[in-house]
Amino acid sequence: MNSSNAIETKMVSYPPQREGMLCALAMLLLGAVAGTSGCRSMECGWHTYRFAKTKVDVTQPNLPDASSPEPVSPTSNALPMPELNDSSSVTSSKPPLRLVGYSRTVDSASSQNEASNTVFSNDNQPTVQIAEPNDPIMLLSDESTKLPSPSGPSAKSNLFDLPSDFPGGDAAPLQLPRMDAGESAVQRRSIVDSLFESLPVAKADSIPFDDEGRVITLTELQDIAVENNPSLQQAVARVEAARGRMIQAGLYPNPTIGYEGDTLGTADTNGYNGGFVTQQIVTAGKLQLAQTSAMMEMRASEYDLRTTRIEVATAVRRLYFSILVEQEKIRLYQSIQRLSQEVYEAQRTLVAGGESAVYEPLQLRVLAVLASNNVLTAKNALAAYWRQLSASIGVPDLPACKAYGSIEMEVPQIELQQAFDLMLARNADLTAAQFRITGNQYNLRLQRVTPIPDVTVYSALQRDSTSPLTPNRTTFNMQVSVPVPVFNRNQGNISTARATLVDADRNYTTVRNQLQSDLADAYNRYVTSQAIVTNYRDIILPDQVRVYRATYSRFRIAGEEVDFAQIIVTQQTLVQAVVSYLDAVTAQWQSTVDVARLLQVDDLFTMNLSQQ
Repeated sequence: MNSSNAIETKMVSYPPQREGMLCALAMLLLGAVAGTSGCRSMECGWHTYRFAKTKVDVTQPNLPDASSPEPVSPTSNALPMPELNDSSSVTSSKPPLRLVGYSRTVDSASSQNEASNTVFSNDNQPTVQIAEPNDPIMLLSDESTKLPSPSGPSAKSNLFDLPSDFPGGDAAPLQLPRMDAGESAVQRRSIVDSLFESLPVAKADSIPFDDEGRVITLTELQDIAVENNPSLQQAVARVEAARGRMIQAGLYPNPTIGYEGDTLGTADTNGYNGGFVTQQIVTAGKLQLAQTSAMMEMRASEYDLRTTRIEVATAVRRLYFSILVEQEKIRLYQSIQRLSQEVYEAQRTLVAGGESAVYEPLQLRVLAVLASNNVLTAKNALAAYWRQLSASIGVPDLPACKAYGSIEMEVPQIELQQAFDLMLARNADLTAAQFRITGNQYNLRLQRVTPIPDVTVYSALQRDSTSPLTPNRTTFNMQVSVPVPVFNRNQGNISTARATLVDADRNYTTVRNQLQSDLADAYNRYVTSQAIVTNYRDIILPDQVRVYRATYSRFRIAGEEVDFAQIIVTQQTLVQAVVSYLDAVTAQWQSTVDVARLLQVDDLFTMNLSQQ
């Protein structure tokens, strides 16, 4: 490149307060210069220039090749520029062009890098490059405007570049190929489409929904779980076992009968022959105390069964609402996916018309793929929730079908104090703990009366064969005995029973405190998430949709007045608002399920305490 085709530049520092004025002046002058080399016909969108607020964005495929610029003398401050056509030259009547930019200090020992012919400011202040009149000006694409990187041991090459091992860092730069002004719009769109790969198709686990479109309600799922869940069957078995222990504890001791022969062979006689009966007589009401204590444990087991039923119902409810949310996620994420694809396609059309930079669709493509990932995640989560639900209710081969209902169903209205009072009155855990206290009280009384001796009665009826004078004479024997509590007074069992009673009493307090803490946490999440859901549904989402529509419409009508980054930020904000809304809905229903678990209601949707 000869010196006539270069711009002689001078580096002039301006105070910071003039920076904004210089930037605005530079943008106006750049627009005027670019207009001199515009398209020759209104149909050719490839020569259209868009000037953003903070940068010059050019899509010009018909520029001369600047891949191998002619080296410039190291002693010159000229900025190398490609050769221009006659139609793109600037006449001598043009005023000086000032290009404002920042430069960073690379080497403190040198303010000018000879290898790159680039001037660096040591004070990091804005500098202005002044283009003298009559010098040709040409705006280049991103690749052609890259200045040679500083070299040397103290120079920082590839400023702001990603490290070599960064994921995706080996991706080749996206360059718009040269286009012929005579090509049709279809041909230009075909070339643009070749630059961008098709959006990937998300693969998800298929959900074998019922072919007949059958839906299932929460009540039906809970009924199936009651009949098939193995943990409920185990709880029923534990109740029957406790019932058996209660019956056994009250049974009276069996009598003992047998044969007894005395003095056999005396004087060559048969001695005394006959039978006997032994019976233990239980005193001090021990059997009644033991049976009552066992009965209290049986009643506690019955309330444990109710707790198990509530836990099974809670697991079903949680999975049911998770399925409802995932069904809604799929619907909303698919809508976002379609929107992202449409905006992506529209931006590619703008590139084909020269109204958008070639890199702008890439950001929209990223958003479209992220939306596709969300759909994939929701579909796989829905399939997983159905498998968990079928295992929870005890029917692993339950066919998946659509859950009946909506995430926007009316949530039961709950007041904290009423909920707390109802929980204390009907919670099965508290009732079971109270029965265990009573049972241990009876057991302590039993252990205290255990040292009172039981009476053992022995009776024998025999025939006397020892005397020939009174052959076959009948004799009767009687024996009554009681143990003497001298050494064993049941001290250990009494001490154990007393400690067990204290443990049961403190356990009731522990359960009550834990339930109160759990209710406070669940109710806090309930009221908070309900308010957040209302705000998202009534305010945030409608407003964000309005912002997105208005921003993109304004971008399509007056693109140079709207930064493309606003489109990306607005769409990302909209997607994040939808995701946050769904998270809040999930938290709302899960907290409602937690409150219903603590109140142990059979029907979650009739848990309206404010009307009771």
